[in-house]
Amino acid sequence: MKKPFFSVVIPSYNQSGFIEKAINSVLRQTFKNYEIIVVDNNSTDNTKHVLKKYKNKIILKKIHNQGIISKSRNLAIKISRGKWICFLDSDDEWFYEKLDNVYSKINLNAPNVICNNEIILRDSSKYYWRYGPYTNFFYKNLLIKGNCLSTSGSCVERNFILKKKISFNESKEFITVEDYDFFLKLAYFNAKFLFINKFLGSHNLHYYSNSANYKFHRNSLISLLKYHIYNVQNFEKKSRLLFIINFRIKFMDLINYLKNKDFINCFKLIFFLNRLSALRFLKLLSNQILKSIKSRIYY
Repeated sequence: MKKPFFSVVIPSYNQSGFIEKAINSVLRQTFKNYEIIVVDNNSTDNTKHVLKKYKNKIILKKIHNQGIISKSRNLAIKISRGKWICFLDSDDEWFYEKLDNVYSKINLNAPNVICNNEIILRDSSKYYWRYGPYTNFFYKNLLIKGNCLSTSGSCVERNFILKKKISFNESKEFITVEDYDFFLKLAYFNAKFLFINKFLGSHNLHYYSNSANYKFHRNSLISLLKYHIYNVQNFEKKSRLLFIINFRIKFMDLINYLKNKDFINCFKLIFFLNRLSALRFLKLLSNQILKSIKSRIYY
């Protein structure tokens, strides 16, 4: 049996209202040499019945991942046969020329990771997010400036991650930021990243008003960053790097306060930030504002 060039990995849990569109967006691809691996976390909604119609078109695996999506993705990577692994969340979609565009870049540029732009769907609004850019000292930039890739927009050379023994971290401490950690590890091992400046998919950004979700994500992010600061990176003093990254976290808090109209905490945070030297404060703040304008603050 001919091996597929791409293995498309779709983890799922109770997404019966979306997963059909996700799978169909792969089946509509103009590039046809692929396999689709759906790893379902024993969904309790109508997912089982939706997937029945794709019985001969997908590889379906069941799992109890205890809320850790990394386990689902790692299982799919383990059984994949393609030369390249492409990730697609079950509530996202690809445009029909996605894989053709990726394939053409592989032949021309020999990268290890490819990521394309996406249209972000939030309620009835659309936003156009551009990812990247790839820079020198990419691991350092990813760690300090934040994630600039999308999981559903990314494809990774399978041999590279197997050779370097890279996988999604299955620690509960990293839930919601496991993809960021995955990209950090790729960058640490000097993977060559390539960004396609085309919008080749759409990403559903679900809106959560409950502040507990933000706090949970924030705590996961801090755990991840501290892990890399103290156990992985060797380009900067740990205390100085933690100071720089803490400012980014504070700026993320500021955006959250403004979004939720929590002006009391907003002013408290601004007062705290102003305790830094004026020059240092303005430099760090301007860098974060520029990133925000470019829609590149994701974590």
